[in-house]
Amino acid sequence: MIVYLLPCLNIFITACSSSQQANQMSGVDRQHVLQTMKNLREAWLRNDTAAIMDFISPDMILYMPNTQGKSKVGKDSVRAFWFPSSNVSYQITEYEVKNEQLQSDDQFSIYSGVSKLSWHILKGTHRSDSTTIISEFINILRKENGQWKLFRIMYNVKDSAYFPW
Repeated sequence: MIVYLLPCLNIFITACSSSQQANQMSGVDRQHVLQTMKNLREAWLRNDTAAIMDFISPDMILYMPNTQGKSKVGKDSVRAFWFPSSNVSYQITEYEVKNEQLQSDDQFSIYSGVSKLSWHILKGTHRSDSTTIISEFINILRKENGQWKLFRIMYNVKDSAYFPW
């Protein structure tokens, strides 16, 4: 995880260090970021692919945890990973976040916490049992044309006993 985290944070730190302290995130922008993340979770629960992809920056990178493969680079790569073109779909049934933290300036935002995500797999009409993962995560959002978009996502899967509630 650290291998992925350091380059991304260096990008973020470099971007933020050029901003003056006076450019701290406004209360309105803070609420917009928190609302964006809430709306994203709700889109996942509705299985609304178009809405989910609208939250993604064109140059998004999804860093894969542990040994689960190479990072997904770009919106098309993320879409292909999250929404494969087949008769298989992943129906999100629960998406909770605890220990939310938000640090930002006027262009970039770090949103982090612990998430609990549950889903089942549909293969045609066959539905699998539910799967749940607990993850620590860091999302970096970038303000693009007045909207906060997911720019980088990093997460680390944890044991179920790790969940904070």
